[in-house]
Amino acid sequence: MNIAALVISAGFSRRMQSFKPLLTYEGVPFIISIILKLYPYLRKIYIVTGYRREDIEETLHLWLNRQPEPTLLQAHHLLESDWNSLKDHVHCIYNAEYDQGMFSSLQKGLSYCHDNDWVLYHFIDQPHIPRSFYGLFLQQISPDYNWIQPCYQNKKAHPLLLHRSLFPLIMQEKNTSSLQAISQHSLVKKKLWECQYQQVLQDFDSPLDYQSGE
Repeated sequence: MNIAALVISAGFSRRMQSFKPLLTYEGVPFIISIILKLYPYLRKIYIVTGYRREDIEETLHLWLNRQPEPTLLQAHHLLESDWNSLKDHVHCIYNAEYDQGMFSSLQKGLSYCHDNDWVLYHFIDQPHIPRSFYGLFLQQISPDYNWIQPCYQNKKAHPLLLHRSLFPLIMQEKNTSSLQAISQHSLVKKKLWECQYQQVLQDFDSPLDYQSGE
């Protein structure tokens, strides 16, 4: 299967009162933390940018071209050769209509993913999800479903896995729509995976969320 990650990093971060992609978690920017956790499982990682795109692109360039500390490689179970190849697997996509909301960024990202069987749809404000989650999550893929969603104690959470059969349905919607609206469509075949990762319920949306989650 050909699976890509689609990390949405285009919003204004108004509730956080700081620019979320560049806030740090465990010593690295959110955007880098997510990439390092995805990379062992997915070798095609798209970052959808919008607001302050230049700052995100500069941060990616600086981090992915620097010499990493051995402790950073150890923490993420990466070899130096893995680190050196990261920049070849991370691609930025600019959404000029980012002010229309997150759904428009999903649509923009999917327009680059037509060759992929699945997309892992990830928010920028979940850098705290453990690396091990992603391996187990990808194991939930089944031909019987086209929407796979983690749950914790019966509460639906994120990120999501979306099959290519849903891409046309998403792309034909208005850019101000939502995945909540898509989820009600008869073409959607959901698998809800009850997992042991409480972190999937939490977004770092506000300063209080960030302080309590660090």
